[in-house]
Amino acid sequence: MFQGKKLPLLLVFWIFSEILLFTLILRSIGLLATLALALATSLVGLSNLRKIFKIQEKHSLNIKRDAAGLDAALAALADICLILPGFASDLLGLALKSPTLRKNFIQRIQHASSPIAERLIELSPQEWKIIRGRDASGS
Repeated sequence: MFQGKKLPLLLVFWIFSEILLFTLILRSIGLLATLALALATSLVGLSNLRKIFKIQEKHSLNIKRDAAGLDAALAALADICLILPGFASDLLGLALKSPTLRKNFIQRIQHASSPIAERLIELSPQEWKIIRGRDASGS
């Protein structure tokens, strides 16, 4: 998914955005309110995550590999983002709590993976051969 050079840049951007958001919120509402807000979002995330795990225990931990299972995984990821300290992760968690956003994200994932399945042709070893002297583009 990420190439070697993009991941460190993403982490630097994430840390910078966390510090920036914390500073902006700190200046606008004060230290005590900022800490209370950070604690409140973590508690909401923990509460929701516990509900998700209780529901999964009732259904004997059946892991679904369809859109419903991916939706549940994204909802759990949203709760984990709320638990993490920092306001950028809270914003991501709140965005992932939106069912519409999760549905659009799932559709994009399914659409991105579908062209590969359409181009895949399975052949037995007797049904193909290597043609030497051609480049990878086929020209």
